[in-house]
Amino acid sequence: MSRAASARPAGAAELVFPLEPGADIYSIHRALDAKFGARREAAYLWALRRGPSGDLCIVRPPGGFAAPALAAGERWLFSLHARVGQKDRGTGRRRSWRRAETDRRLKWLERRGGEHGFAVVAATVDVVREPVRKPGAGFWLDRSEFSGVVEIVDPARVASAMTTGVGGGRTWGLGMLRLIGKKED
Repeated sequence: MSRAASARPAGAAELVFPLEPGADIYSIHRALDAKFGARREAAYLWALRRGPSGDLCIVRPPGGFAAPALAAGERWLFSLHARVGQKDRGTGRRRSWRRAETDRRLKWLERRGGEHGFAVVAATVDVVREPVRKPGAGFWLDRSEFSGVVEIVDPARVASAMTTGVGGGRTWGLGMLRLIGKKED
């Protein structure tokens, strides 16, 4: 946990909880709603980070996050897990792209970056299929795990994105933009 805490940007008030290996997204979502109130009303963000040294739940509680001081032109290492795809014209339901379509996912990130005040300098994406074991209605999420370097274009919009999220799926722990640290040239 100390390594995760030290990777936080200055001024951030994120809570980091170690989880049992293979922790279920639906159970985490329910526990966080019980603690902070319904996510839509309370407007907290959370993210699940699975790794070889263990799983972590990172939470930005309502009103408790202070974005780091940002300036236009700065470059930051970033992390973003997002739900990427499009609406099906026939059914109106969201559907994910094929996992091999990484170029489409990276273009999505570039578009969203433009909307949220940052430019993607370099990025990679891994796609992970994650089960959501909701009683009676379980389903799968295709989680796009982006990481790399972004350049700050509009600091106010980036700060807003860090408190409100990027893309959909926030209920399921997606959309939290994390700036890990400044990229020194």
